[in-house]
Amino acid sequence: MAFFGMVVAMGLARLPCYDDYWARGIMRMPWFASIMFRKRFRDILRYFHLVDNRKNVEKGHPNYSKLFKLGGLEEKLSKTFSDMYHPGQNLSIDEQMIGMKSRVGFIQYMPKKPKKFGVKVWACCEAESSFCLKFQIYTGASDTGAEHGLSHRVVFDLMENYLDRNYHLFIDNFYTSLNLIKSLKDRQTYACGTIRTNRGEFPKRFKEGKLDIGKSMYI
Repeated sequence: MAFFGMVVAMGLARLPCYDDYWARGIMRMPWFASIMFRKRFRDILRYFHLVDNRKNVEKGHPNYSKLFKLGGLEEKLSKTFSDMYHPGQNLSIDEQMIGMKSRVGFIQYMPKKPKKFGVKVWACCEAESSFCLKFQIYTGASDTGAEHGLSHRVVFDLMENYLDRNYHLFIDNFYTSLNLIKSLKDRQTYACGTIRTNRGEFPKRFKEGKLDIGKSMYI
């Protein structure tokens, strides 16, 4: 438990590397050294493991999961986040990157992100506070395709606990489509987002001409 507490504290007080939390001088943080020695922390970090590898199954097995080594921790955390916090009316869904270059099969490269290599996470957050309510780790394309596409499936998975309750959802053009907006409205959820002009059902009249500054069109 002390190890977990130190990991959380490191997320709150960020330093360039682990050793800095035990370093002497102006950056010294006595609290860390009072809990455990640096070597013990590094040993726990190195050998910490959540599951029994002997229970892993081969790819193609019905119970196969690329997230096996997390031991279901990500699902428990996501459920706890939503169970313990009641958000305001405005929610937001977007992707985040956990920066890393580990040897796992679902590392993503996104050149426009601050951290270009890492694990992509879909996250539903409260718009005002940025509190994460629910998240999913993206492990690559699934063999069982979603009926309405990936973005539609992600939104409805993350909004599962907030549909039919008059929440307002804000999204970017990766998610926004007229089909998604209609589906959310049918579940008493309003949505606002930018949209790509090549999306299906996008009105042709909006593609014609260029609006002057301050002008708008609606339908």
